[in-house]
Amino acid sequence: LMRPPRQVGAQHLSAALAGEAERVARVGGDEFALLLRRSDLTEGERAAHRLLASLGGQYDLGEVSVRSSAAGGLVHLPEHGSDPEELLRRADIAMYAAKGAGVPLEVYRTDLDTGSVADLERLDRLQTALRTGGLVLHYQPKIDLVTGPVTGVEALVRWDHPVHGLLYPASFL
Repeated sequence: LMRPPRQVGAQHLSAALAGEAERVARVGGDEFALLLRRSDLTEGERAAHRLLASLGGQYDLGEVSVRSSAAGGLVHLPEHGSDPEELLRRADIAMYAAKGAGVPLEVYRTDLDTGSVADLERLDRLQTALRTGGLVLHYQPKIDLVTGPVTGVEALVRWDHPVHGLLYPASFL
């Protein structure tokens, strides 16, 4: 088993691509953007797959074995745009599509761009809530109305949203 790097950062990502990345930047807690110079999309896909493979693996954390994986979204200049913010947004859309499909990499396509910026922001906040304990369980007893005793319990999830308070699942699933 491999031991995980102490910290995955820009240096680890640059090293995984053997210096091929022109720029590497952390854009979120566990999200990075890389600028690769490639003449065509296929070369970029090969480099992205190499990078994602370097992040996956099975790690021994004491007595626990943990499997990790990574997902990426790929955009290519100029066919996916030229504005840096738009390219990052589109890469983010492709990355979430990859995560949703359970595949390591998605290349941006316009048919993936079905959600609004608000949807992406909500998804990002929900993922943060999952990592930081922002989802809470409420237990509701099930009572036999004829005989009176508690016959079971239902677990009800709520999102303790920092602005809107407790949200029902219909508002975030």
